[in-house]
Amino acid sequence: MLRIAMQHEFLHQGVIQRFIVQAQALAETEDMWLYGITLEENGQSAAVYSQRATQRGSHAYDVNVICSRENLTLMDKIRNTLEELQGEAVEEWVSHNGQNWVNMAELAKREGKWTDIPDENSNPVPIAELQVFRERREQAKLQLPQTTPSNSKTAELMAEMEKERMGLDEVDVPALSFEEGTHTVLFLQANPTDRTVSWKDEHSEISKRLQDSDFLECKLKEHVNLDDFNNAVEDYEPSVLHFCGHGEEENYEEGTPAGLVFHNESKNEKRILTANELEQLFRRTKQDFPQLQLVFLNACHSSEQAKAISKAGVFALGTTQEITSEAARLFAAGVYRNLAKKKDLLWAIQRGVSRASSSDKDMTTLIEAYYNGVKIFPITQK
Repeated sequence: MLRIAMQHEFLHQGVIQRFIVQAQALAETEDMWLYGITLEENGQSAAVYSQRATQRGSHAYDVNVICSRENLTLMDKIRNTLEELQGEAVEEWVSHNGQNWVNMAELAKREGKWTDIPDENSNPVPIAELQVFRERREQAKLQLPQTTPSNSKTAELMAEMEKERMGLDEVDVPALSFEEGTHTVLFLQANPTDRTVSWKDEHSEISKRLQDSDFLECKLKEHVNLDDFNNAVEDYEPSVLHFCGHGEEENYEEGTPAGLVFHNESKNEKRILTANELEQLFRRTKQDFPQLQLVFLNACHSSEQAKAISKAGVFALGTTQEITSEAARLFAAGVYRNLAKKKDLLWAIQRGVSRASSSDKDMTTLIEAYYNGVKIFPITQK
């Protein structure tokens, strides 16, 4: 896959949103989210998404393009469209293998004079390998679909994006990034019910996805009650907390609230932690363990709990309704595989959704992500 990174010292989020709107004709609804879009043309795929680049500055962003070699005209259309939307203050970097990144301005200077060019780490890269980026086979741009009575989703999409953008303007959403060193994914399992949860398969799958990571490792705590939760957090000081179990909707007949299902103190019954209880719990946890960045609730009916937890200043994922064990496992595998590759969180979530869609066609409506109480995934359409 070919990769392009367009580096901005400041990027107005309207740029990526306008691109999504113009490119929507090549995407399904489930392949669009707040910061990106996955396109398909002639059987080949491409992805375009933005992410923070805090290593360059507090307002710096990259617009990333990943495209198949088999559809270079699509790559050209993407670049043509982005160049028109972004303006001139952009530094473009390219990679033919996802590892060696080369500055396009330097490549233009060396073309015809040298056979190699140094990448960002001073490693030599054959210029011939990068020729694909210097050529433009297509001058056209991605076109905004015509808004007709039978195709009015452009206006709806713009309205939804604006609503999401206005919400995000109220908080500063950082990039999910890990400092140097090893970071713990703490896998918490709880199931004080008679319903089956294939947590062992899920834990095994996550551990497998992280085994080649040089900075993420998975630790397990089973049959968790609130005291176990606090002990495990103190013992492992996690950067990511993964909960595998059950979430419950409010049951008026039984008089039970909505929340996450933990074991009680004696581990002979269930204890439901409500959204408010979880918010307070994670506010205290985040205060004492500021390295905690992501809470992953792989449990049914957990989106409201994820929203509450995120108010502690962490990213939180939850589900809007019931999810099968297989879909949950595939989704988690996709997310952690991409986090282990140091991909952007929203891209990791999108890949998890795409992978799990083979098991549950409704995955695009199941997953929500929040930060500081604001939904950051997905972009929804009516």
